[in-house]
Amino acid sequence: MSLKLKTAIIVSLNILLIIVISLVIILPITRDIKKIGDAIYKERVDLEKKYLRGQLLKKTVSDFEKIKPQKDRLNAIFIIEGEELKFVSRLEEIASLNNVRQTIELDTKNSEIQEGIKILPLKITTQGNFVSIMKYLTDLEQLNYYFNIYSVRIGTEKDLIIATLDGKIFSQGKEEIK
Repeated sequence: MSLKLKTAIIVSLNILLIIVISLVIILPITRDIKKIGDAIYKERVDLEKKYLRGQLLKKTVSDFEKIKPQKDRLNAIFIIEGEELKFVSRLEEIASLNNVRQTIELDTKNSEIQEGIKILPLKITTQGNFVSIMKYLTDLEQLNYYFNIYSVRIGTEKDLIIATLDGKIFSQGKEEIK
């Protein structure tokens, strides 16, 4: 065999060996490295999301701790279920103090419940002079209870002002307020 032929065979075998090594060893390793790189990227993204959720949770807990002292004040806006008479009595006191006649229609039968809170329709009709009605409304506004007024009608009859307030009050059971 000539030297040229031997060199050509050796070079061809080396090239063939390099191709076989590339196909059998290097390509699978490259694919595995790419899969590991993708998995690491996904894990990093997941960890970042968890970190952000953790930060949000810390902020939520911090905000909750800030408003915790106001819990009693917030619970005071609700009428405790079964103690509606206490609320009505307070309305009567305010009317008496301001020399106003009033009619209270608290509709406990047509209530609705949303997120554990009972919503009761309330209609108050008052009669009195202008100053008395204004003082009554001011005192009504000062109540701890939350009375959401959605309709106000004011009229006159002889020398009296008649004001009708339609709205809703909110009630919770004792166990929800704790």
